Amino acid sequence: MNARMIPAMLAFLAVLQIASAGAPAGLMLGVTTDRDAIYTPGSIRLTFQLTQAARLAGPYDLRITVYVAQSKVREQTMTVTRARPVSYDVPFPRVREITRGSYRAELSLGSELLEAQEGPLALWPPRDLQPVAPYQGKVWVLDTSGALQALLPQFGIKPADASFQTVRDFGSPDIIFVGEYLDSMNMQTLIQRTTGTPKALVAILLRQKQLPEELEVGISKRMDPCCPVVREPKRPLLKDLSGVDVMRLLHDANAVEVEKHVDRSIRSDLTAAREDAKAIPSYLCVVEETNCILLFCQLPAAVPDDPRQMTLLRNLVQFACRTADRADPNQETRIERGKP
Repeated sequence: MNARMIPAMLAFLAVLQIASAGAPAGLMLGVTTDRDAIYTPGSIRLTFQLTQAARLAGPYDLRITVYVAQSKVREQTMTVTRARPVSYDVPFPRVREITRGSYRAELSLGSELLEAQEGPLALWPPRDLQPVAPYQGKVWVLDTSGALQALLPQFGIKPADASFQTVRDFGSPDIIFVGEYLDSMNMQTLIQRTTGTPKALVAILLRQKQLPEELEVGISKRMDPCCPVVREPKRPLLKDLSGVDVMRLLHDANAVEVEKHVDRSIRSDLTAAREDAKAIPSYLCVVEETNCILLFCQLPAAVPDDPRQMTLLRNLVQFACRTADRADPNQETRIERGKP
């Protein structure tokens, strides 16, 4: 390999790496970020530690440069040794719109540059979850953790807590939000409503570990973590989320496998690039049945301090409200039909 290509290759590997306490084999510098996406104003802490690959006696010089919107905003030179990791806190002022940035770490010994690593940063405006759309329909929440009950009102939604039997005794909902990792007993409540409601129901299911057989949607247990994921561009469910944002959310996610039927419509926004004649493996998809519309989101979307997750949840809420209000279910935006 051409010697001039080595630093570029190392930087490329670092960008793809999900921040962790260590570093890929062969790299001399381990980089940890406490978080690489924040609501502003706020700060991000970068921690650097030499790995066992740094065999020569130090101390080493570490130059850290931070860029925002391609402009250099911070630069700091520090000393790092095998025995003493170093941290660098980078404060950011309030931004008015989502702003992308990056950091670059250059490790040197004497006057020789040994290694360079880069990583992304994302800055969001202050956390202000404005209502996404006026909605007057009946909304239920099935979430034993209570997370969605606390979050949805911040988007202008007034849900009823369907974990209680007394709520379920009164009518049928227009929208059901299902919290993460719902237990099987509460999941049966969803099955009863999707099969027994007299009107079309919109159900938003956050990531699950198992699903009832009646849904004919399984959780993949054999997905290769190296399998690429195809992202559909310009889809409303991924609005304001960059490729890096999506990759961060995909970390440790398990796909759903939606069985194909001639009377079932499937639209997948994040699809595992794996051939399957009977099912579509997806991390984010909409399934339209005869009497209900199901949205399966296997990405995390319930941590209030994570701007990526709150951006995704806002998109899910907006989809639910607009779909429930849709006058004509057969209009041009109808989901593309999955074929057996």
